[in-house]
Amino acid sequence: MRIWRVSDGALMRTLEEHTRYGDSPVTGVAFSPDGELLAFAFGQEPWHLSKSDSLAGTILLWDLTPLGLGPNSPPQAAFTLYRVRGGGKQEELEVTPTIKQVHVYAGELLIFDASSSIDPYGEITEYAWDWESDGEYDVVAKAPLRFKVLGVFEVTLRVTDDRGAIGEAALTIKVLSNSPPVAKFTVPEGIYTNVEAAFDAAASYDPDGEIVKYEWDFDGDGVVDAEGQKVEWTFTEEGTYKVILIVTNDDGATARKETEIQVEVGGGGGPL
Repeated sequence: MRIWRVSDGALMRTLEEHTRYGDSPVTGVAFSPDGELLAFAFGQEPWHLSKSDSLAGTILLWDLTPLGLGPNSPPQAAFTLYRVRGGGKQEELEVTPTIKQVHVYAGELLIFDASSSIDPYGEITEYAWDWESDGEYDVVAKAPLRFKVLGVFEVTLRVTDDRGAIGEAALTIKVLSNSPPVAKFTVPEGIYTNVEAAFDAAASYDPDGEIVKYEWDFDGDGVVDAEGQKVEWTFTEEGTYKVILIVTNDDGATARKETEIQVEVGGGGGPL
């Protein structure tokens, strides 16, 4: 049995296993009014089939959706937006289509995840993103992104299923200025070799968020020697050192503070 598309005559399916029902040949094919179901009619002989034929009947044989012949509902596009905090922790912001607008800060790392999209009659074969409503799409299911320019952007997700149907979801992103933190720290009045010196960055602050990381470089070589708001460090040689503090806020902005200190010869439990 073969099924052709009436519009262009293209062969849609060949159903070789269902040419007979028992000893009777299949004599006709019918679609339900909604196009969802496919049935076949049978009788003793094709030319004997009629409504009055006691052997004639109609048997439900296929659901058209698995065959790809029935009506196709478009996939349902949806995505989740995450903000990446300090240490790589992901904070979920909103899920479309429930929420239509969110605000983020310029430069912060965002992740757009379309895995919540579904297709009721098949599977999604393509995920594509338009980040700035310019008609240009990036094909990827999960994407990291940073907005570096202030303004309002509409992000559109377009999903396509295995039969070519398309679904879309959009979210308006308002990009705000991210005020950087302010780095400050105190040092001891006297710093001596082989004696622990305490450094305190408690005076650092962030005007529109919180500081999530404190990094210390005690010799100016660009390598982080210690982390934490309050740390202790022991210098083994006398001389002038550049102490650098870098603080990072919860939106990824950083600030830097440098101070030169003089380390004098000491030893034992205190200065000489």
